[in-house]
Amino acid sequence: MIQKAVYKYRPDAEIILSSYNWGLQDKEVRQKLIASLPKGVILNCGWEMFEYYDLDGVKEMCCDYSLRVVKPGYYFRTEAEAAVRHGIELRTIANTGGKTWDFGAIPYIPAPYRWAERFEALREAHDNCGLEGVLDSIHYGVYPSFISEIAKWAFSEPRVDLNALIPKILAMHFGKRDIEKIDSAMRKWSEALANMVPTTEDQYGALRIGPSHPLYAGRSIKEGVSPPQDKFAMHKTTPGMYKSVYFRYAHGDESPEVLRMPKEIAAYERVLACIEDGLVLLESVGEKNKELLRLINMGHFMRRSIITALHTKHYYVLDQARMASYDNNEKAATIRDMIALLEEERKNAEETIPLVEYDASFGFAPSMEYVTDRARLLWKMAQVDDEIARCRRQIASPTASDDVFFP
Repeated sequence: MIQKAVYKYRPDAEIILSSYNWGLQDKEVRQKLIASLPKGVILNCGWEMFEYYDLDGVKEMCCDYSLRVVKPGYYFRTEAEAAVRHGIELRTIANTGGKTWDFGAIPYIPAPYRWAERFEALREAHDNCGLEGVLDSIHYGVYPSFISEIAKWAFSEPRVDLNALIPKILAMHFGKRDIEKIDSAMRKWSEALANMVPTTEDQYGALRIGPSHPLYAGRSIKEGVSPPQDKFAMHKTTPGMYKSVYFRYAHGDESPEVLRMPKEIAAYERVLACIEDGLVLLESVGEKNKELLRLINMGHFMRRSIITALHTKHYYVLDQARMASYDNNEKAATIRDMIALLEEERKNAEETIPLVEYDASFGFAPSMEYVTDRARLLWKMAQVDDEIARCRRQIASPTASDDVFFP
């Protein structure tokens, strides 16, 4: 019906079906739908989404766009199989403009060697799986960067060695002096992105918006209760979202949270160390041009976003211990640890303000507007202050119901 109506006025228009969210459905059902598409409809499917991977012995799933998984997942491979069989033009959501939900509040993700691995895999899919096109960005518009410049070379003929190309592009953007340090820093940040943990909780939380993400106790999965929210800030990890996560665990698709959490914390600690190592290298460069200064600023924003992600997980673990404790002294000690962590996160949010004021492209997502600007960070600091007050009131009244303090 859509095709007929559109072609009446624009017979050269492309009609594209995006199968973005259907990766948890059975292969047979998805392929049957693809087989039924009208002639001329283009299929645009996911690349890495819904792919399972091992995280130090626990089973995890790539819930949304991420550089954790650079090669095509089972979802893409089975969709491509059906598209080729039925002569349907195939495209994929590969975010080759340079941005994923690993860091949703920066204009592009500076991990060139990780992107190069994805670009190589996309070229292979073009050669062997019938892939004809890519979606550069899920948002309207793409932020041009040295990552999208690498993509331009990756999808042009004659083909070039991307790993050999990257240092040359880096030198063009950031200067030839100390290029070895700059290149080493980008290898560190590429390693960081290889160790991200693209869970629903993180990609709709701290990774999506950065240090403005709130920390809150006792309210994560209660029916009809939302976390603290602010306009545009996407603080919407709702009970329904957690239900979908629990559904996957219940069906044996992922390891349970009690097993995942320590592994995820360890993974983010490695990510943080890689980002910090890269920053040390970049800050040791002798002459820094304006673009390099902005890249360093971006690194500091990435670092503070990962700190928020780690604080969120540690706070969740402490909150579980608080709720499980029946000893008032033990519970009070746990709550004091929660307060100490909240104070650290408040400082983290405060120290992010100069970063977003230095570069106004940080903290902005086109579909959500500003999610981590000065206003949202001040909101976050006030939210943490409120959380600290709640914790202190519970220490003062240990026998009162949790709902009195964390309704």
